Amino acid sequence: MKKLAIVAIAFAGICVLTQGAFAQMDKIANLDIKAIQKLQFEEKGKDLIARNVLVFSNAGDSEVKLRNATFKVSLKSGDKTIPMGEGLVEELVLPAGTAEEPAELTKEMVLTVGPKNDETVSRLIALFNVIGDPTSKFTMILEGTSEVGFKGARGWIYQKGITVELEFQPSIQREVLFN
Repeated sequence: MKKLAIVAIAFAGICVLTQGAFAQMDKIANLDIKAIQKLQFEEKGKDLIARNVLVFSNAGDSEVKLRNATFKVSLKSGDKTIPMGEGLVEELVLPAGTAEEPAELTKEMVLTVGPKNDETVSRLIALFNVIGDPTSKFTMILEGTSEVGFKGARGWIYQKGITVELEFQPSIQREVLFN
């Protein structure tokens, strides 16, 4: 009987945690990367880095904070996925918005593309072919882990070690040249 009570309590706890996680997923679903405004490549030591200026939006009714986030970024076009690089976001606070008027935040994200070698240059050429083609449709994929915070009435509620694989279809400001 005692074991049955422990199992029932554990099951109830799992249900509550799962329900809370699914409720938070609704808030994550309101996040978007609307546009890539700038993409600048530069050498840093023996590596190439990419400085991306991204326009994030939040159509949810509460602020969302990402901190200590590590991401791998790829672009997918058709059946081809091109790894773009890896980045770290120390903190990103997305203001609350509405479905009718999402709040926007413009933020620079620095990615380590890789060592300056033939493989990295080949990936960049493939990347430029996708991004530079005005008719191409592509998806930006962010995979990684983060602490996710949701603004509450008296502060922030955090969930640590959240693993995400998010897909966005940002627009590119085609008139902006790559550096």
